[in-house]
Amino acid sequence: MTSGELKQGVVDSSVSLNDFLIAAASKRATPGGGAVAALAGALAASMGEMVLNYSVGRKSSVAHDPALNAALIEMTNARKLLVLLMVEDQAAYLELTAAKKLEPSVVDRADRIQLALMAAIRAPQSISATAVRILELASQVAPIANRWLLSDLLVACELAMAAVRAGLHNVRVNIPEASSGDQLMLSRQCDELLARAVEVVKKAVPEIQKHQQL
Repeated sequence: MTSGELKQGVVDSSVSLNDFLIAAASKRATPGGGAVAALAGALAASMGEMVLNYSVGRKSSVAHDPALNAALIEMTNARKLLVLLMVEDQAAYLELTAAKKLEPSVVDRADRIQLALMAAIRAPQSISATAVRILELASQVAPIANRWLLSDLLVACELAMAAVRAGLHNVRVNIPEASSGDQLMLSRQCDELLARAVEVVKKAVPEIQKHQQL
């Protein structure tokens, strides 16, 4: 285990990108699809931040600086949150695995499994929701961002959309194990998040491309 790994087997954000990729490729439980979804979202946010950093303070668009700065703060917060969710997703998966390995004689085994299951659902759900917000921010700043960086804003959109879909795949795989009362609600939440993301990206990409050509 490298110095960048937590003792419970979670790969944290202090490892190099190469070490993270090696861990993801290896025959080990974590990091898995949820953590990779979070990484895609964090990369999307970082591209959005770069675009905004190149957009703030330009003489030709100084009037838009308040809106650009506000978006930059949100993008930065989204990136930081997604880095935390990379770790949270792994920890939730390991906790769920541990709960399932409890002996059937353990009195609260079923309750512990359900609690761990909901944590394993909420982490990728949060990843997807955060990625949707990145898409919304990209759409909002498209008309006022530095046009020479708009290709990078498109990259942010594509990565964010991938993070949305990947996160939701990791939610849906766990829904069948949720209580019958939660399954319908969770499925509906997934559908709503995906529909929102598709709606936003369908508007954002053409809007960005339009401003590229001005």
